[in-house]
Parts: sequence; C-alpha cells; structure tokens
Amino acid sequence: MVVPRMDHQGERPRWDCNVCGEAWPCSPAREHLVGAMNPTELRTLMWGLLEKAARELPPVSAPELFERFLHWTPQIREASR
Repeated sequence: MVVPRMDHQGERPRWDCNVCGEAWPCSPAREHLVGAMNPTELRTLMWGLLEKAARELPPVSAPELFERFLHWTPQIREASR
C-alpha cells in the first residue's frame, strides 16, 4: 500500500499534527487521505496507525481511538449481490 505524501503528518509519540498542532489525523490530513486513497486501503492504513497510537499515547479508551482514527473514514460498501 502506498501512503500519499502530505504536509499534515502525525508527530509520534504524541500523535499531534506537525503543521497545525491538532490531534492527528487533523481535518486537513483526513480530507487529503479521503481524496487520495480508496476506502479499503484507507481503513487498513488507519487501523494500523490506531494500533501504533494505542501503544504510544497515554491511556486512551478504545472508543476515543476509534473516533479519532476510523470513524471519519468512508464506509466500505459490500458488492451488489
């Protein structure tokens, strides 16, 4: 999977944006990622990053991590039967 280049990157281990200082993925990063990747690739990427963030961030609840890393991604639609 090729991850698109973008200005707004998450600074680890805090996972804050290196440009705007917001919690990453910030709004500009989300917008860029949605436009640059198909939903399946994006969700796969963000799940992997969620797992890394869960190990590096101070204790954060699973619902908070889900909201931050996955909830905003486009839904993957099932193929028509």
